[in-house]
Amino acid sequence: MNNTTIVIAITALTGLGGCANANLSQRKLAETQATIEAASRSENSTNPEVALHLKYANDQVDRAKELMRRRKDDAAQRMLDRARADADLAVALANSEESRQQAREAWNEVNELQQQRSPATSDSVHDMPTHEQHHEIE
Repeated sequence: MNNTTIVIAITALTGLGGCANANLSQRKLAETQATIEAASRSENSTNPEVALHLKYANDQVDRAKELMRRRKDDAAQRMLDRARADADLAVALANSEESRQQAREAWNEVNELQQQRSPATSDSVHDMPTHEQHHEIE
């Protein structure tokens, strides 16, 4: 193999690597944007913590797009990783808040049922004959 062939081969491989990085960046961008969208659609997206991490994620996506336009794919991928982490955290926080709300609602239902049942239970306990009274009835 002569030097020209080696230079051409290295140039071709480097070019393919750049394409692979660009494709990876595009895929990461799409995945990150989908995660941001999922968090944004949550009922809890207005929660201050969720909203903050959504803002971070959106800002980082904007920076990653700029890096991709400048063909700085490695830096863009790192920025997309950060954006994805913030988007994932926003989803987790939104789900956590939803779980807490469901737990509070369930607890309130239990309390209501106990309050509804409590007067009936206390009356029925007092109305029930004691062990001695039970024997007297027989």
